[in-house]
Amino acid sequence: MIGTVSDGDIRRGLLRGLALDSSISTIVHQNALVAPLEMGRNTVLQLMAANDIQQVPVVDDQQQLIGLHLWNEVATTPERFTRKKHDAGFPHHAIRYCLKEAGIPASQIDNVVFYEKPFVKFERLLETYLAFAPKGFKSFAQAIPL
Repeated sequence: MIGTVSDGDIRRGLLRGLALDSSISTIVHQNALVAPLEMGRNTVLQLMAANDIQQVPVVDDQQQLIGLHLWNEVATTPERFTRKKHDAGFPHHAIRYCLKEAGIPASQIDNVVFYEKPFVKFERLLETYLAFAPKGFKSFAQAIPL
């Protein structure tokens, strides 16, 4: 494998003034992170999360490309089960799936943590309240902590 190039790399290159007919070698990551074939799912997830990446190439012992792990195929998100983009509901389907995959009964779980990205939540709230403006202003003012 020579390296990797993402759509983000291309976009950043274009924003830096890179011409469309420029050589790909100017933006390729030659020391890209890769996952060996035998790397387990949890380790792949940790690698992706630690490096804030959405995909990682899978290579064999000779560093030959044999596949690609994609975050949305490796990770479990509520959208995967509900088919609702930015589903605001409690992710009980995702939790049930993770417990089943890990072979852990629910009785062994003491706490569940749910994280929502604040800017995504704010954008969702804003879009909802704007759709019902001006009627939604009172509830919008109550939902936004000042």
